[in-house]
Amino acid sequence: MKSNVRRITDGAIMAALLGLLMVLDGQSGLLLDGLLFWLIPIPVIIYTVKYDLASGFMVSTAISILAFILTLPQIAILVMFSNLIGLAYGFGINKDLSKLSTLVITFVVTFGYYVISMIVFAGFFGYDAVEELKALTEFLGTIANSITGTTQDALTLLTWINPFFKMLVTFPLFLPATIALLQTIITNIISSVILKRLKLADVKVTPILSIRFDKKLGLVALVILILTYLYQIFMSTSFDNVIILVQFTMQLLFIVMGMIFSMTVISLKRIPILSIVIALLVIGMPLLIMVIGIVDVLTDIRVNMVRRAIDERKSRTA
Repeated sequence: MKSNVRRITDGAIMAALLGLLMVLDGQSGLLLDGLLFWLIPIPVIIYTVKYDLASGFMVSTAISILAFILTLPQIAILVMFSNLIGLAYGFGINKDLSKLSTLVITFVVTFGYYVISMIVFAGFFGYDAVEELKALTEFLGTIANSITGTTQDALTLLTWINPFFKMLVTFPLFLPATIALLQTIITNIISSVILKRLKLADVKVTPILSIRFDKKLGLVALVILILTYLYQIFMSTSFDNVIILVQFTMQLLFIVMGMIFSMTVISLKRIPILSIVIALLVIGMPLLIMVIGIVDVLTDIRVNMVRRAIDERKSRTA
C-alpha cells in the first residue's frame, strides 16, 4: 500500500512540476519550448526506471494531457513525443537490454518524431522544411561566395570540403537524423549520470580513452574512402547517392575517431577550453578532423600517449 501511495505521489509531483514548466514557457513567450524536448525525457526516464514501464506510461499520458490543456498544440505534440523518448530509453534500461539496443530504440523514436514533424505537422503548423533547407543552403552558399566569388563554385567547393554540407544538400532527412542522434547521445549521457547518482541503475559508460578501432578494418575503410573519391573524380558526373552514402560513412568513422583523438589530447593536457575549438573544426573543417582520425586508426600514437600518462601518474604516486 505504501509503495503504491509513493508511486502515485511521485508521479503527481512530476506531472505538476512539468506542468508548471509548461506554464512558465507560455508566460515567457515560448522561450523554453526549445528546451522542453530535451528536458522532459529525463524525469520520465527516472520514473520509468524507478518503477516500471506501465507506471511511466501513465505519468507520460498525464503529462501529455496537461500539455494539451496548458500550451499550444504544436508544443503539446512536442511534449508527447518527448515522453515517448523517455519511455523508449526507460524500456531499454528496465528490460536490461544492451547499451546499443537501448540507444537504437531511443534514436528510432526520436528520429520518428522529427520525420513526422517535417512531413505531417510541418504544413499544418505553417512550417516548410524544404524551404528552410533551401534557405540554409543559400545562406551557406552566400558565405562561401564571398570567399570564392562564384555561387556555383562556392557550393561545389562546400560539397567537397564539408561532407556534412553534402549530405544536407543531397538528403533532406540527414538534418533530422543528425539532430536525433545528438539528442540520443545527450539523453544517454545525462540519464546515465543521474540514474547512477540516484542508484536506480548502473548504466556503464565506455571511457573515451579506451575507444579503439581495429587497424585492419580501418585500412579497409580508408581504401573504400579513396575509391569513392576516385569514382567521384573520374567515373561520375552526378556522383550516385549510394556512393555518397558509402563515402560519408567512411568519412564519419574517421571524423569520430579524430574527435576522440583530439578529446584525448585535451583530457591529458587538461585544457578543456580547446574542446570548443574542436567542435568548431568538426563543423567548419571536418576533413581536418578526418585526417587526424585516419592517423589515430592506423597508428598507436593515442595508445602510447595514454600509456605514458598512466605511467607518469603511477610514478608520481609511488
